[in-house]
Amino acid sequence: MKRLTLENGLKLLMIPLPADGLVSYWSVVRTGSRDEVEAGVTGFAHFFEHMMFRGSENFPGSAYDEIISGIGADANAYTTDDYTAYHLSFIAEDLPKVVEVEADRFQRLAYDEPGFKTEAGAVYGEYRKGRTSPWSVLYEKLQDAAFDAHTYKHTTMGFEADIQKMPERFAYSKTFYQRYYRPENVVIVVAGDIDTAAVEKLVMQRYGDWKPGYVAPEVPVEPEQTAARRVDVPFDGKTLPMLAVMFKGDRLQPGDTTMIAAQTIGELAFGETSPLYKKLVLDEQRVERLYASFDDQRDPGLWGVLAMVKDPGDVRAVEREIMATVADLRERPVEAARLAAVRSNMKYGFLSSMTTPDEVAGHLAPIVALTGDVTAVDERFATLDRVTPADVQAAAAKYLTVARSTVATLHSRDQAIPEAAAPAPAPSEAPAPSVAPTPTDAPAAVATPPATPVEAAPAGTLKAAPVLLPVPTDPLVAFEIQVKVGSQDDPPGKEGLAALTAALIGDGSTRQLAYEAILGRLFPMAAGYGAAVDRELTVIRGQVHRDFEAAFGDLIVAAVTEPAFAEADFERLKSEAKSYIENTLRFTSDEELGKAVLYQAAFAGTPYAHIEDGTVAALDAITLDDVRAFYRAHYTRDNVALGLGGGYTAELPAKIAAALGRLPAGDPGPAPEIEPTAPKGRQVTIVEKPGPSTAISFGYPIDVHRGSREFYALWLATSWLGEHRNSVSHLYQVIREERGMNYGDYAYIEAFPNGGRRQVPPTGVARRAQLFEVWIRPVKEDQALFALRAALREVELLGERGLSPQQFEGHRRFLVKYLLHFAETTAAKLGYAVDDRFYAVDGHLALARKTMAQLTLEEVNAAVKRWVQAKDVHIALVTEHAQALADALVAGGPSPMSYPAGSEKAPETLAEDVIIQAWPLGVAREQVKIVPVSEVFER
Repeated sequence: MKRLTLENGLKLLMIPLPADGLVSYWSVVRTGSRDEVEAGVTGFAHFFEHMMFRGSENFPGSAYDEIISGIGADANAYTTDDYTAYHLSFIAEDLPKVVEVEADRFQRLAYDEPGFKTEAGAVYGEYRKGRTSPWSVLYEKLQDAAFDAHTYKHTTMGFEADIQKMPERFAYSKTFYQRYYRPENVVIVVAGDIDTAAVEKLVMQRYGDWKPGYVAPEVPVEPEQTAARRVDVPFDGKTLPMLAVMFKGDRLQPGDTTMIAAQTIGELAFGETSPLYKKLVLDEQRVERLYASFDDQRDPGLWGVLAMVKDPGDVRAVEREIMATVADLRERPVEAARLAAVRSNMKYGFLSSMTTPDEVAGHLAPIVALTGDVTAVDERFATLDRVTPADVQAAAAKYLTVARSTVATLHSRDQAIPEAAAPAPAPSEAPAPSVAPTPTDAPAAVATPPATPVEAAPAGTLKAAPVLLPVPTDPLVAFEIQVKVGSQDDPPGKEGLAALTAALIGDGSTRQLAYEAILGRLFPMAAGYGAAVDRELTVIRGQVHRDFEAAFGDLIVAAVTEPAFAEADFERLKSEAKSYIENTLRFTSDEELGKAVLYQAAFAGTPYAHIEDGTVAALDAITLDDVRAFYRAHYTRDNVALGLGGGYTAELPAKIAAALGRLPAGDPGPAPEIEPTAPKGRQVTIVEKPGPSTAISFGYPIDVHRGSREFYALWLATSWLGEHRNSVSHLYQVIREERGMNYGDYAYIEAFPNGGRRQVPPTGVARRAQLFEVWIRPVKEDQALFALRAALREVELLGERGLSPQQFEGHRRFLVKYLLHFAETTAAKLGYAVDDRFYAVDGHLALARKTMAQLTLEEVNAAVKRWVQAKDVHIALVTEHAQALADALVAGGPSPMSYPAGSEKAPETLAEDVIIQAWPLGVAREQVKIVPVSEVFER
């Protein structure tokens, strides 16, 4: 790594590494919500992150987006309490242009008041979207209760009242930019295939004239907390009770032994290998999730643990368990062996996260933001090596005291939660903590033969040859075991069986090792494996540092070939699956709920109709014998394929293949037919659910598949219409950028589950049947019809007109380069390589780039003409006032767009609004169905 500090104070860190021609460019502004010291302007650091994409003096308006899309860059940004980071990943040849446009927006940002007010609307939309998540609501109330003076009192989003007034803060926004976006307050990190001398020259040329002038704000010092605090947080949706037991922590001090020792407590006391986790999550199953949070911060923040408690009446007892564990830490030193395991986990976890330019820059950015340099990395690990059990005990005594605690309890508004917990028993009176399992402990169920004993199969060979992707320079080894079984194979009345079987493989015991013992072995490796089920496939995948390839390989193979199917694991994972439907899917993400309902409607009557997790009633009906029988039928050596990638040894492929060959032979038979019925007219399902916004999805089945030129032609056009999480999307420009209605708007021709948490498409989601799908992220309820009309109109116009020559050429240039970001890691490349076998395609991404470079406008528009329409579609809406929305849909009257007071819109935008507000909906009463949220996926 090479460092440079310009005369104006700007710091530049350059990290050359082999990266297949890719470069990652991060601009880290050491300003976050902690710097919002004036009253009435909380959330402005995050808001300004949005404004930085509004253009600059030399690249006004949409010119910035056009340049970034023209080079196919993956560009985004995020804001935290302590800093704001802007990042781009692109091809090395485009570095000069990236430096030019980034330098211009950081020195000469230019935006007008109408654009400012539009963006304020989008930010408020993002806030409203977050209100459906109990986590967002919990953290907002927790921070408000825990802090009195320090600006950590508000979240990164800010107080809602301040967000609502953002459209009035145009003048203030100019001062914010001048104060905080100064060279002394910014660090640039460039990693990848770079020539450091060339980078240095470019940065000095483009940033050298940037005028200094940063003055650090006087962030109020939080007074010492002297008494425990509590806050009750009623939640309007449905959720398991969430208990947060937090303590005032410390700022990042990489050379301070006590501070670094404190950060090991998260894993020692509350992690998956801790006695408390074993007791509450695995053995007694009173807690569904237990999360530790001991993060780095610039100033003393909050450290502690969060628990999702299954029984509201048990919340205070769980709190007592947590407090007793903390008291025990203060009284007794931890075992040296467990501390050594945490030390190993932290080191290998860091190393395993540094394989691509974007990962390297992204993991260094927080350290740079908090300390101004990366020297803290080596200093932290040097300090970690010195930490002793006595240091951990001292850290607990210093930070984790009752007087420094804040306990927050979030619960559904109608849930009764007991009063405050009694004080935790003194350590001398507390029961001895649970003992962690020894690595040889097997689950109790293993000692009892399953209901139908299975004879060990003689060793054989896998029917499918392994997919091998050796990368000798990669320090990691990626494992992917694909099984040709998915939710389409669930028996009627037992929907969710494929997913529950896979969960018991990925998160359950084996015949040799109890699940807690498996976690204990994986922990020092900083590795893990898990199973993911889609409609057609199950994938068991994991990744490990090559130092542990043999031990990890034994564990993941045993999970697949010798699952224990222990009763305790079955009950735990079945309970989690039901909770996911009843709480998470129904009540924490309206947009994911809406997309699931869309698929249910579009594939009604086919095995694709139900979600992978099944239904509540079906999960209740599934027995452990069902799981064992399903496993025997589908997990055979004729039905399994192996993939390996990275820096593995020469003997590993044969070893793993031979071990998987111990699975019995057997062909489960042909896959079920998937023949969805095309909708006639616009068929609407409205899910009635409390909430401040309306989520919108619509689509219809298509029969286009990877490998054909028509697929890549349609992909290009659909990407132009709505590329995922990218401002190049036309829908994004119309709905979000021009009108500020929501957070984003996208379109797809392949399934893209959990899109809100992904930047690029997932692998392991190969399907024989797909939807043309449009996803409109939540909008204000009174703007729902306008947003729906706007999206339907754009789809109709695309279907009728196709792409123009300019749109075609511009988007093709973008996509040919942008596709390089879909598989930057070896694990991602392996995932695509394994999926290629399903589609019988030789290198999907390479073929996509090659084909798109060859496509003609006529081919693209022919595909559009054949497949893109908005007349016959399924529409899924999630909203609070379902009947009112249904009535408005059927009535078809105008739905005018309203803007914040004082907003100015271009005459052409207002003229277009008049057209959109009256765009024909064509929905009859019999085409609308209202479903209460409590009935969705119930049976």
